[in-house]
Parts: sequence; C-alpha cells; structure tokens
Amino acid sequence: MTIQRSLGNRTAEQRILLYLGINCTQLEEYQAGRAYQLAALNLLSVTGNRPLEMRIVGGLGYTLSMLGDYQAALEYLMSARRISQEIQWRLQESYTLHNLCCLQRKLGNFDLAVEYGQESLRVALQQASEDAANWARFHLGYALLARGDLAQAWQTFQQAQASWQAAGRLKQARWATAGMAATLCQQGKVPEATTLVAPIIPSLLEQVPQGEEVYEMYLTCHAILTANGDMRDDT
Repeated sequence: MTIQRSLGNRTAEQRILLYLGINCTQLEEYQAGRAYQLAALNLLSVTGNRPLEMRIVGGLGYTLSMLGDYQAALEYLMSARRISQEIQWRLQESYTLHNLCCLQRKLGNFDLAVEYGQESLRVALQQASEDAANWARFHLGYALLARGDLAQAWQTFQQAQASWQAAGRLKQARWATAGMAATLCQQGKVPEATTLVAPIIPSLLEQVPQGEEVYEMYLTCHAILTANGDMRDDT
C-alpha cells in the first residue's frame, strides 16, 4: 500500500484498504475492518471510483451491523443499493439486498426482511448467479422462519442446501442444513432436527465460531441439544 501511495496510484491504495477491511471483518476484527473501510471511503474524492465506492459502502454496512450499529449499517446498505442501481451492477445489488434482509430481521421488521430477501433472490436469478441465489435463499429462509412461515422457510433452506451440496460447497451446505433443522425445531420436531444436525456437531466442537452464518448454526445446534438435555450444549 505504501508503494502504491508513493506511485500516486490512489485507486490501487483504495482497493487495498477495502480488501484489508474485508479481511479484518471476516476475522471478526470489526473495529479494524471499519477503520480500513472508512480510510478507503475517504479516498473517494480523489479516485471517484463508483464500483469501489459501492463495495466499500456495502462492506461498511455489513461491518457496522456486526458491531450492532444497526442504524448506521442501514444507511450504508441503502446507499450501496442505490449506487449499484445507478451503475447497473445488478449482481452486487443482490448481495446488498440479502444483507438488508438480514439486518431488517435483526431489527424485528420481518415483513420487510422477507421482501428484501425475495428481491435479492429475484435479481440473482435474473443474473443467472446460483451463488448469489443461494445466499439470498439462506437469508430469506431465516427471515421466513422469524415471521413464522415455516413451510416456506424449509423449502427455501432446502433449495440452498441442495444447490450448495451439488456445487461441492459443503461448508455452506451445512449452514443451510442448520436452517432446515431450526425450522423443524420450531415446528416441535426435535428428533428430526437432531438427526439433521448430528453430522454437523463434531465439526462445531473443534472450531471457533466466526461469521454470522456460523453463529446461526451454533445457535440452532445449541437449541436442539438443550431440547434433548444433551450437556454438549454447554461447550
């Protein structure tokens, strides 16, 4: 980054700051991630790079949501969506929409969360991106679950799980499986939910939880183990 700055390549410097921010956020170093992304945003007046602006603003929205600053996160994510529409980057709009879906669910606005999730899925399918579609399905599934639409939640999680499994993305498939189990648990079908999460639990006991999707999986398994009186939930 110092080299890029000395060469006057501010766009490259801005991109490096963005990637440093994303990396810190993925490692759950959210304050550092926020700092890097704000530094990248401050270069906007120099670079004027709108695609980078959209990614930085969207990244800040996600990072701030993980820090619990939901109002600021909402403002950044709404800005990211607006920019993605202005520059016609529809695929990135789908990813922003699924983050809005997740955020609105945290805020308790379940109807709005479902709307964002459905729109994210619609845009992803229009762009023929199965990856974006599966992320949309995953977050939409939890929004539907929160709203009590259990049959739709199950179907949505199941679609994501089958697609990720077929693509060899086994980690993501486990996340969707946990969503299916959470749906069964909410229906009172604890034995069936237990059967679904049984293959997941050994890996959970050997890793530190990182990321929102993994936390959802931990919470689901904890609820199911607790319902079964299994003392492993204490770990």
